Amino acid sequence: MVQMYKGWLLGQWPPGRSDWGAAVRVLRHMMRAHVIAYHHIHELRPDAMVSIAKHALAFSPCDPTRWRDRLSARMRSYVFNQLILDALHTGILYVPGLFWERLPAGRTLDFIGVNYYTRDFVHNTGLDLPGWMGGSCGKDHRLQVGKLNDLGWEVYPEGLAQFLRDYSRFKLPILITENGVPAADDDDRWTFLFMHLWQVARAIADGVPVVGYMHWSLLDNFEWADGYRARFGLIEVDYATQERRVRRSAQKYADIIRRNEL
Repeated sequence: MVQMYKGWLLGQWPPGRSDWGAAVRVLRHMMRAHVIAYHHIHELRPDAMVSIAKHALAFSPCDPTRWRDRLSARMRSYVFNQLILDALHTGILYVPGLFWERLPAGRTLDFIGVNYYTRDFVHNTGLDLPGWMGGSCGKDHRLQVGKLNDLGWEVYPEGLAQFLRDYSRFKLPILITENGVPAADDDDRWTFLFMHLWQVARAIADGVPVVGYMHWSLLDNFEWADGYRARFGLIEVDYATQERRVRRSAQKYADIIRRNEL
């Protein structure tokens, strides 16, 4: 979904396109590829646990008093966060207003993988399909949102809690495959980590079948179009010397793992 959305709708990543028809074709090809891979893997390893890592992005209306913004936020949330998982779970790919088709075989998820970072605000831009999907909100939400990280993304742990509850409807194990923050200030990293683990612990206590949490990232990394400036690592990397240094947040995280409690 990220590749289709960033590369074929927004045009921010290669191939830099903004083409709804091409984006839908890319989505169909990727989902068919997953189905084929799922069955081949199970032929070789019947006991394998096979899934996808679904990027989940929380959406809120730019103006909550405007019904069009509320509808666009719901539409975008369905297409971005639910459509692929629903299709791979039921075997039916349905894009509202465009098409539906039956995939070669249904139920090709053995667990739910979730990548989660932040939320966006959505503004309705018209009465056609792209308009209902909405565009980026230009309103200043600084009085409404939490702290922003070094890439300008909101720290919004409540979004992770919501997705864990939403995805529990599939009655499958849930593995958090990515969750992290670009932060030069390691105190901000620790705060982010603790707040999100707190939401995970609450979900588990409520019966959500979370089986694991993987923090992004072990090392500072090259972050797509943002290059090396975003510091995601539990371990700091000096790019000039390649020296590694374990950050304090990593030590605190290790202590939580050892004790298995917050």
